[in-house]
Amino acid sequence: MFRVLTLPGSPRETALVYRNHGIQFHYLLYWNDVFASPGIIGTKVKLRFDPFDISHIYVYVHNHWVECITSSYYGQLHGHSEREIMLASAELREQNRESHVRTPIDAKRLADFLAKIEAYEAVLLQRQRDIENQIVVYHIEQKSAEVANTPQPVLQEMLNSHRANDATLSRFAPVDLTTLQAYEEFR
Repeated sequence: MFRVLTLPGSPRETALVYRNHGIQFHYLLYWNDVFASPGIIGTKVKLRFDPFDISHIYVYVHNHWVECITSSYYGQLHGHSEREIMLASAELREQNRESHVRTPIDAKRLADFLAKIEAYEAVLLQRQRDIENQIVVYHIEQKSAEVANTPQPVLQEMLNSHRANDATLSRFAPVDLTTLQAYEEFR
């Protein structure tokens, strides 16, 4: 209950309940079975939404808050923020203007648009990983070429110096900081 009360409301604070559709908010339709009860259709209800997950909203009906979901596209819209929906709808409006076509913005278009963006981002992310892997492989190949060209006595000498460093480090016992005398406190 506390979480719902701390969520932001719609700019108009209320939303109208439509017959067979439920509530429209940010181009999306939300439904809960409580809307089927008599007397709810055509009334205005208080609305709260999670700005970080636009797949569901909360409305105040019959003296308590109920959760409404975008039933058709819940899977595609789950986890998308209000800001993402606003940016996607602005981009779709711009595409309408550029193409001189008046295609309405609805949940299907938003879900398809966001899926396209996610696919594109996945491809870009994989491309970035591939480039990073190519860099690693390049450096590995360069190191193996250096090792292959290095004479055997030099490699043995490097190995011995690493062993000597390890022996030097293991000579010193660990220091217990609680037994050290404090001469002055630093301020």
